[in-house]
Amino acid sequence: MMGPLKDRKKAIDSWLAKLNTFNREGVSLAPRLAAFLNTDTPIDDMLLELDRLRAETRAGRFDPANDMQRELEFKRFHDELRHSSGKTLPFEEVYALFSSLEWLPDLPAVSVQPSPEHMASAKRAAYEAEGLLGFLRRFRASTTRPIVVIGNDKAQLAGGGYGRHWVVEPLEDILVPDFNVAYNRVPSHASMRLTTPAAFDKGFVRVMDVRAPHVVIVDGAAPGKSDGVVRFSKAIRGYANWLAAFNKLRGGGVEGGYRQKSLLPPDHLRELAGWHEFMAAVEQMRPWVSPGEAYDVRLWSPHPTEQALMGDVLAQWPTGDISGDQPLVVLANPIVYLPERMPPGSLPEYMYVTKPYALDSADRDLLKMLAPAGLDSTTRWGDADDNAAGPIGSINPCLTKIGFGRFGIERRVFGPSMDTFFYSIKAEIRRCIHGVVQSK
Repeated sequence: MMGPLKDRKKAIDSWLAKLNTFNREGVSLAPRLAAFLNTDTPIDDMLLELDRLRAETRAGRFDPANDMQRELEFKRFHDELRHSSGKTLPFEEVYALFSSLEWLPDLPAVSVQPSPEHMASAKRAAYEAEGLLGFLRRFRASTTRPIVVIGNDKAQLAGGGYGRHWVVEPLEDILVPDFNVAYNRVPSHASMRLTTPAAFDKGFVRVMDVRAPHVVIVDGAAPGKSDGVVRFSKAIRGYANWLAAFNKLRGGGVEGGYRQKSLLPPDHLRELAGWHEFMAAVEQMRPWVSPGEAYDVRLWSPHPTEQALMGDVLAQWPTGDISGDQPLVVLANPIVYLPERMPPGSLPEYMYVTKPYALDSADRDLLKMLAPAGLDSTTRWGDADDNAAGPIGSINPCLTKIGFGRFGIERRVFGPSMDTFFYSIKAEIRRCIHGVVQSK
């Protein structure tokens, strides 16, 4: 005989509380499971049966034809989908997706090679990287101070990070003897004019405070709407905002010398100084930064203009040589824009038939190339090891698909990894940098 309703509910709540201690391995009362428990069968017997089914699944004996064994996997699917997408969908939509899941077949390996357009863009990227290399070598020859070259990784769809992937990494083997090379992540996505990111960790802030190396931060940007202004990314603007906070601590006070060195327009600096993110960055760094010489912030690109657009902040291009031992931070964009304005014959032919910044979409291009492989709402870019710690916090982005397998809900890798695809393009950039590029 079924016990009182409150006792039955108490038993179910106690069972769920025990299982849901670990948030991605528990059980939620999805519709069929709730209906199953709402019967006259003794509740203890039912919970024992559900525990048995969970144990069968963990032992690799999942049966998708068993409605309750399948329903017990709903919470794992819901949490995995939310983790994958970064957003919460309505319950009805999630349950509909779950109900449509099928057994994952053995997914065939899919080999995708960069297109001829990618390879042409690689030649362009190599030309632009060589331009940055020439600047860095001139800078190196003019100073005894250490130089740290940072390739920014903006965390786009899956690859992202123009400065890292298409400029600094291909140059790394050449740079390492004379420069310190690092990769850092300041995203452009969802940033705004007054965003002050935590650009560097405590260790590097202390290096800047004690040793004050020159720092060259490399990133790219899509062509701007104004032909007469070189555009820098919103990530670069984020670095500039952060450097204003660092320089404030070095220079001492709102009216200190940091204003003249921070590159940003005076009105922007005044507004920024009272914004909560800027104030929080100052307070975070206060124990790490001692008074001293502020960094002079400069810009570099192959073809400087009178002004520069950093995201949505218009600034005057600083005058003066980038040289000497005074501590400098150089915000660098190596992309060549508007090659048609150059004298005829001054650039290789491929510079006229390729688009600046095109490789920033290489990850999206790979998604389109793999579309025939069956992408749907349970397919995503993930990491081969979500817990892996690399220079940007994750490694080996790859296509994954959620479905059922021997262990219930599974998310499997299929297709080429993003790193493999990117490596092919980087290999062409490296080959070109080493002098094989010839104009056609």
